Amino acid sequence: MGNAPCCNPTRASFEAETTMAVEGETVLDRMQQEKIRAKLMSQRADEVHQRQHEEIIRVLDKFESSSAERRSSFLNALSPAQRQEFLRLYDEKRRRP
Repeated sequence: MGNAPCCNPTRASFEAETTMAVEGETVLDRMQQEKIRAKLMSQRADEVHQRQHEEIIRVLDKFESSSAERRSSFLNALSPAQRQEFLRLYDEKRRRP
């Protein structure tokens, strides 16, 4: 019974410090994992954004090289909001050198 934490202050102190150290490491591990996860999510978002940008440029280039009839057909297939956004992007692209 002399070895029980309640009867042995040194052992009780050691167990409390060990528990706090393990809990502290767990909190640090969790924080580190959250930072890594946030960084990976940010990288993934950047990759998706880059692919979307490349796809938009591809569609704009294809539109630009199409005949007037195909352009008209394409624009008529879009909703008014989509058409407005597409033409805004197209005008923006044409203004760039």
